[in-house]
Amino acid sequence: MPAPTPQRLDELREIRELNRIAWDSQHTDPAQSIALATRCIARAQLASDPSGLAYALLNKAYHEYYFSTKEQSEQTLIDTEARFRALGDRRGLLLARSGLGGILMRRHEFDAARSVLESVINDPPEASEPLDAYYALYRLGYLHFNCGDVQAGLRYYYKALALVQRERSLPLTCQMLSDIGSAQMELGNFTEAKALLEQAFVISRTTPVFFIHMILGNLANVHLEMGNADAALRLLESNAIESGPFYREGDRAFLMAVKAQTYASLSRWDEAESQAHAALDQARQDDYAEVNSHCLWQLGAIACGKGQFDVGIGWLLEAEASFGAEQNIFYVLHVYKALADAYASSAQYQTAFNYLKRYHQQYEKSLGASAKAQFFTLQIQHELTQVQFERDYALQQQINLETLNNELRHKVTEIESLQTALREQAMRDPLTGLYNRRILGEQLGTLLNLARRSDFAVSLVLLDMDHFKQINDMHGHGVGDQVLVELSRLIHQRIRDSDLAVRYGGEEICLVFPSTTAEHAYAKTQLLLDLFRQTGVQVGDKSISNLTFSAGIAQFPRDGTYSEALLQMADKALYRAKAAGRNRIILAS
Repeated sequence: MPAPTPQRLDELREIRELNRIAWDSQHTDPAQSIALATRCIARAQLASDPSGLAYALLNKAYHEYYFSTKEQSEQTLIDTEARFRALGDRRGLLLARSGLGGILMRRHEFDAARSVLESVINDPPEASEPLDAYYALYRLGYLHFNCGDVQAGLRYYYKALALVQRERSLPLTCQMLSDIGSAQMELGNFTEAKALLEQAFVISRTTPVFFIHMILGNLANVHLEMGNADAALRLLESNAIESGPFYREGDRAFLMAVKAQTYASLSRWDEAESQAHAALDQARQDDYAEVNSHCLWQLGAIACGKGQFDVGIGWLLEAEASFGAEQNIFYVLHVYKALADAYASSAQYQTAFNYLKRYHQQYEKSLGASAKAQFFTLQIQHELTQVQFERDYALQQQINLETLNNELRHKVTEIESLQTALREQAMRDPLTGLYNRRILGEQLGTLLNLARRSDFAVSLVLLDMDHFKQINDMHGHGVGDQVLVELSRLIHQRIRDSDLAVRYGGEEICLVFPSTTAEHAYAKTQLLLDLFRQTGVQVGDKSISNLTFSAGIAQFPRDGTYSEALLQMADKALYRAKAAGRNRIILAS
């Protein structure tokens, strides 16, 4: 077989890189993830690249798992699994099986799901990435927890959390904090749940994730359980989320149900009732059993709050009937307590007493599970700490044994490290940590060539500090430097690994967003501007606030097909933003 040509190798590398970006952005930018996956499928088919096609289909299947029907996702995963098996790609095969394990869980085939997922974590391939095990660990945690094995569920959950924290994956850390917080809430450990969910919420403010709806809903629920309805209302109203394509099944219904519960806790009955009916319609449309129970419970509680006890009892009995074989104790407790109160208010004291007994039986069961969960949590955290200590100790012993043999190589490594540091210093601006202008010149042309061949948009943003000379003149260059440092810090927090941030001039910064339209770049830059306005800088006894910048945005290929043309169009848009009064962002076209 003849060796592949350089052009063929470049094509295969580009498909592999686009697949990597699609995989990394599945939790933070689902629109980009599925768009790149779809593009990779077409390119891999055209290039006769079976490996690239299999990984593109894997990206598509995971997107479908979150946002489409389980039938569609299952079919894509089965196809993908067969392709990886034919290729002998064990890493891809196990990632596909992690997804299939999730499908089996959704079908309530728990024994089959457990077998598939345990095979994934017990037999990792040599070529696996550190985070590959996360998907199986996370799903095993969910499976065991929801099948009643709280200890095993929490152990898998915390193992998954330790893994993503060690690998510094903020989106996956956010997801695990959210899910463990939800689990602790269901167990009645509200203080622990609140701490975990607040951590997840803080991360979601700087690292956008598509499951923000569930974080908000669960955190508001914890506030309600702790008797702070005002805090729940502030959280929900100050973080309003517009309708969009990336609600998973049940997300919208759950958020509306929590809003209904919040309004009911504040005796705003009409708003609560309207929201609860809308939530119930959505829950039934999504076939989401737990949220359906939540809505029925709330409709019953609202009717009782309005003095309509017969109507309320009807809703609450329907909620009780909706529990099914797998009873979520969180809803069971609330429904039994509400039924006891409703029957007592209707002078049906014997029935009220019977439901009160059921409530106390379940409550004692809940207290036992809660206490055990607190103990399990401490035990698991101790085990993970011990494992980390043993791993670190073993590594240190290995280092000590190899020290004498490595002295000569250490000198070589030291020289190479110095060379690497010098190269990094040559690439980075020492004040802001952003790349310097030379890196922009080296990488922008290459990126645009890739975008041209792969047919995706690239947006370029030029932003310039407003009134920067006045800041230096009035407060000194130390304050001016700190302002640039703070703006750069915000940029580092908000951009993706695939984005490029460059100190273009004195107070001018260039941002490059691959696979991003100008309109999407506008929204990202506007958020950055909003955050910058809220930033205060203090150096010694000198402080400054109300900071702003102006920006111009150009999009490849719409506004220019080469680096120079794109930079010129962005610069002209920036000039118009300055001329229009500063503190604004203008698109080139």
